[in-house]
This record gives sequence, structure tokens and C-alpha cells, in this order.
Amino acid sequence: MGNVSSLTSASSDVRDKLSPDEKGAIERLAKTADKNSSSNDHTADQDNYTLSFEHILARYITNGTEIDGVKTGAAEHRLSQLLYADKHTQTKAIRALSAIHSTTEENQKQLKPLSLYQFVQATCTQAMAGFWKMLPADILSEDVEWLARKCLVESKQAITRINGTAANTMSFLVEDVGENWQRAARKWIQDAKTSGKVSESVWQIWWDNSPMFRELLSMALSSAIYLVPDKEIIKGTRLLMAQSPEIKTQGFLSKNARASAFLLSPATGWALGRELPRSSQNSWLCVYSSRRDGRSWSTFQDKIEKHGSILVLIRETRKPESTAEPRVFGAYFDADIDRKPGWTGNSLNFLFTHAIDRNDIISGGLEVYRSSGFNDHYQYFNYGTKTLPNGLGAGGQMGHFGLWIESAFVSGSSDSAATFESGQLSSSRDFGIDCIEAWLVRPTERLDEDVGAQKSVLETNAEAAALLELANKKFYSKTVPPDQVKK
Repeated sequence: MGNVSSLTSASSDVRDKLSPDEKGAIERLAKTADKNSSSNDHTADQDNYTLSFEHILARYITNGTEIDGVKTGAAEHRLSQLLYADKHTQTKAIRALSAIHSTTEENQKQLKPLSLYQFVQATCTQAMAGFWKMLPADILSEDVEWLARKCLVESKQAITRINGTAANTMSFLVEDVGENWQRAARKWIQDAKTSGKVSESVWQIWWDNSPMFRELLSMALSSAIYLVPDKEIIKGTRLLMAQSPEIKTQGFLSKNARASAFLLSPATGWALGRELPRSSQNSWLCVYSSRRDGRSWSTFQDKIEKHGSILVLIRETRKPESTAEPRVFGAYFDADIDRKPGWTGNSLNFLFTHAIDRNDIISGGLEVYRSSGFNDHYQYFNYGTKTLPNGLGAGGQMGHFGLWIESAFVSGSSDSAATFESGQLSSSRDFGIDCIEAWLVRPTERLDEDVGAQKSVLETNAEAAALLELANKKFYSKTVPPDQVKK
């Protein structure tokens, strides 16, 4: 690792920027470091010891780290380097944080530095803990691994550069990269899992091309330091998606629930939330779950029709001959799902699929397919007809939907769809429905006449009424009794 003497050069002005919350965090993290310093959850013989993000941060801030004989300075200084220093120095500080050495208090024997993979996994876990504050810890840890792998292989260009392939000689579309990129990605993840294997220059290439991980690190630091991720922690950067949407499951989620109890897992929910319009990120209500509400098309139809923006998730039935994990996939419907004989919706709709193969270290993760502009076949919803398809669809053509759920509510299909430039979402074209959920992520705002007694324009606009009175205009609506207003 390169010399990081620049970490010791921050002025007192930088250290003085620390807020009372941040100074309090130092004391709290010091206690964390003391509590864990003699723990037996990792020993010198373990290649894959596990440290929490808070433990990593505590050791970095309170004990410091030594690289090429250079210590990183006082606790206040180290924290300010992570939060407020200039970009160049801050990057070096994060690099040092990601490769701390762990020592035991008993014999002070230095263990191997963290592998990059261990650091990324700890960061993702901490970020999700801060983001989904109301969820039990075991749920958070069950599906973080795919998110960590996604962070490591986020940029195909970075992977090919890391493995010595000239970036300008290769197209980085998945279908063009093929086996070359697959081999490069597997080698990169194995290097990332090996302690001390990732050099400073390679780390820098990966860091510069990993915006998703930088966002997660911001969330993790904020959560660990401020306890809630709602502060501006990196100079010039405001946290994106700092607060999770309010999750309402109508009694479906309890303290004893596990991630397998519902399809919208924490990491998947966070990743999907990044794709939604900002107005759809505030409150999510599970309006339908086949596990909770039973398998019923009429119930499903009633819960999704003309209520607002809906997120639909499906888990396919595992085929008897398959050893792969069943895929979870679905669609976001931004406009009201309304029964029509033709296509509706808008370009904010998208399709997604989430496949996990635990035998393949680079497969899986969330893939999102947005509107291509090729056509406006964004959504289709119909039922009770004899001449048209009955069900819910998104993208593609009649009979060849990007995603199709038939009204019999037993099966569906997925074809390639030019509407979203999407491939087949399910593991095979025709799939059985094992479980399906619908989440209302933005209710439709209804006019007064839709929810109660109709009011005139003047009753809802006092300023306009005052102006008309000044102009001596007659108010006809004032002479009509409320019970005679046409409804």
C-alpha cells in the first residue's frame, strides 16, 4: 500500500469542523473498540474473519492504522479525514479504512488486513441497517451478499482495465463481452476476497467506477456516526435516499419475520427504491400478498386498480429439474393501473429481474430495464373479455409481453420486449407463480368529488372568491343548497 503521509497534514481548521455529534461518536466508537478488542470472533488462523462496519470504523478512528510506518494521527483528525477533507486526501483515508489490520488485545499479534470483499460486505450490511431501521438484524444480513458482489462488478469497464484489457478496444454491452468479461469478473472477485491482494492503483480504478458503493459507504458512515443516516457527511455531497420509505405491511411483518417471509427483501427494496421517481419513495404499503391474502385474482385486481403507482413482484415456481434458485422479477407501474382494451401507462414504468445462483459468484443481483422509446406499450390491464387477453402485462406485444400475469392467476410468461429493451425475466418463457406481491408506492390524489361532497371552485379558493366580490360579480353557487349540487 502506498505512503499516506498526507493523512497527517490536515489543519486544525479541518479538525474544528467536527460537530458535537461527531465528537460524541468518537467516544462511542472508542467504547466499541474496547469492547471488541479482545473478542474471540476472529483469530490469526482465520482467513475470513468477520468484523462489523462499526468495529472497522472504531479501530480506524480510535486505534489508528499504520501504513509504511506512518500513523494516521489523532482520532479527531482521522474522522475529519473521512468526513471533511479534500477529495484526494479523503480517498486515501477511505482506502486506509478499507484495509485496516485487526489486532487482539491479548497478544497484539497483527492479523491480515481486511480483504476488499470483507470491507464491502460489512459496508453494505451497515448501510442497510441504517436504511431499514425498523427491520430485525437477521433479515438485513440474509440478502446482502448479492449487493456486495454487485458493488464489486458494477463497472464492466473497470473490471477489464483491472485485468489488463484495453478499455477502448472492447464494447461493454453484456452480450458483446461474453466469456471474456465473465472470466475477468471472477478473477477480480477472487482477488477482492484475498487479503492484501488489491493494490492501491487497482483499488483506485474500482473506487472511481463504483458510484453505487460510494453511496452505500456514505450511508454506512452516516449510520455508524450519527446513528441515523440523515447528515451531510461528505463535503459537497448530499446523501441520496438517506431515509427509507415508511414500510406498511398491514400486520404481515413482525419482529419474528424473516427475509423469506416476503419478496421485497431489504437490499432489493433499497436497489428498487433508487430506480423509482422521488415521489414514490416516501411510503410503501403492501396492498396484496398471495401468502397473506390467498391466491385470488379478484382481490389482486381490487387492490391494484386505480389506486396509484404500483410495484409488483413475482417469484416463479421452482421447476423440478432445476437446481437454480427461483427468480424474483416484476414491474413498476407509474400511472394508475386502469382497465382498458389497449396500452396505457408512461415511460417511467420499468421491468426488473433478480436472479441468484449461489454457485456462480458473479451472477444474480437486480437488473432494471427502462423505457427504450421504441413504442408506448408500457402497461396493459383487462379482464372479463372474450376477445382480448385477460390479465396484467407490461411491454412487448399482445401475446408476447415483456411480463404477463394471466387472470387465472396461476401462471404467466415473459418474452424479450423492445419497449424496455428487456430480455426474458423468468428462467423460462412460461412460469408458474409461487408468490406474488403488490406494493402501493404512491397513492393517486383524488379530487374532493371523488371522496366526498362536491365543492365549487370558489369554496376551495378563497382568494379567487375575494377578487370576484371586489368586482361585484354574482356568486350563483351561493344560492344553490348543498344538497342540490349535482354529484
